[in-house]
Amino acid sequence: MSTRKWLNCRLQDLQDHLVALGHPVSLPVISRLLKRRDYRLRVNRKTVEGKPHPERNRQFEYIQTERAWHEKAAQPCLSIDTKKKELVGNFKNAGRIWCQQALNVNSHDFPQDAHGRAVSYGIYDLHYNAATVYVGHSADTPTFAVDNLAHWC
Repeated sequence: MSTRKWLNCRLQDLQDHLVALGHPVSLPVISRLLKRRDYRLRVNRKTVEGKPHPERNRQFEYIQTERAWHEKAAQPCLSIDTKKKELVGNFKNAGRIWCQQALNVNSHDFPQDAHGRAVSYGIYDLHYNAATVYVGHSADTPTFAVDNLAHWC
């Protein structure tokens, strides 16, 4: 067990608790005291690996066997993927672009300020090394996927 301590509450929650215990203190003082003890706002890091599933390799072997069979039968082999839905509008996006001035975007990403949600869906044909990306606004992702696959065919 790590000796590092984590604090899972807001400064306001700490202040309320301390006041209830009879210790009135300001938010800047709480922040300063925490920093002296090496508390900082931190982001979790994905470094802990769980136990591998005993069937994991078997499922990939099965997929590879099926793929080889379908390729031999001259049937299409597709890799299909969808990404998370994105708000459409004047919102900040991760990443950078080359430009002379940064674009001004909304301060907050409120869904009600969006023109809708964009759903991206990709189909990659392994045999022809060709991909198609569809972007739509369907809330029903499975139906959107089937419609795109039908369109691709």
